[in-house]
Amino acid sequence: MENFRSRNNMKKPERFIYSTPFLVVVGLITLSVVSGAWNMYEKAQITEENLSKVEKAYAELQKRESGLVANVQQLQTPFGVEAEIRNKYGYVKDGEEVVVIVNEPIENGDASTTVKTKKSLWKKIGDMF
Repeated sequence: MENFRSRNNMKKPERFIYSTPFLVVVGLITLSVVSGAWNMYEKAQITEENLSKVEKAYAELQKRESGLVANVQQLQTPFGVEAEIRNKYGYVKDGEEVVVIVNEPIENGDASTTVKTKKSLWKKIGDMF
């Protein structure tokens, strides 16, 4: 135990380094650096998430662009123009016939096809007689 230094036997720089105010200041600096590093880590995570979202959106826009370019190229041909007019406006050439298929009404009175109307109070009273 004789080799153990007491505070009085320490040199002045050692005494300053082991002092409470110095340790508090070093602790605060360390906390500040760790806090800054943690904030930068969180920002890096957010940036990575945003980057992945932007990359997905960019890929979708590229797909859409390629589809639009294909449509424009098709519309530059007479066949493509005619096909688009037929689809949008139901155009029919002379000599062609159009067949329209209409679904048959359901006769068993499904609830999905019947229309329920509300009767007024006077109509209900009139139906009693």
